[in-house]
Amino acid sequence: MHKTCTGCKQSLPISEFNKCSKSKDGARGRCKKCRSIKDINRYNKAGSKSYAYAKKYRNSNKDKKAVYNRKYKEANKDKILNEAKRWRENNVNKISSSRRKCNYKRRYNTTIEEYDRMFEEQDGVCYICGEPSLAKRLAVDHNHETGKVRGLLCARCNIWLGIFENNEELFKQFKIYLKERS
Repeated sequence: MHKTCTGCKQSLPISEFNKCSKSKDGARGRCKKCRSIKDINRYNKAGSKSYAYAKKYRNSNKDKKAVYNRKYKEANKDKILNEAKRWRENNVNKISSSRRKCNYKRRYNTTIEEYDRMFEEQDGVCYICGEPSLAKRLAVDHNHETGKVRGLLCARCNIWLGIFENNEELFKQFKIYLKERS
């Protein structure tokens, strides 16, 4: 069975409406989505009574709310974990993008847009060997002392650079070894 929402004017399955014992078909006039939007707008409306009341209640009952939240979390631990797991599974790209953005900012003080610009400038290849990355992305090479980003490297060159960067003597020994054993 379908019903037309009085808000968005779409014909939707009756399951998309909240129940209402007073209506003939047993469902409210607005669909769940429209009703949610209307409720949020009403609640957030500056100066609304419900917003002011809720804010006042929260501020005056912080301890009571904390106890309630703690008990709810203990009683519904599995439900909360399952909902969080389901959300993560449905939002993998959002999580990955958000983590990447935070990591670039925290580790290298750079942005995804700056990474993309460098990637384009290097034609999508490693700055040292000129090969495309075998991994998903090129690694951001940076000076560990100053934090300055130097370029984008494939995983292999990034690892070798990390090994030899602070140990020129080791690099010389590798060159001697390769020369003698070739």
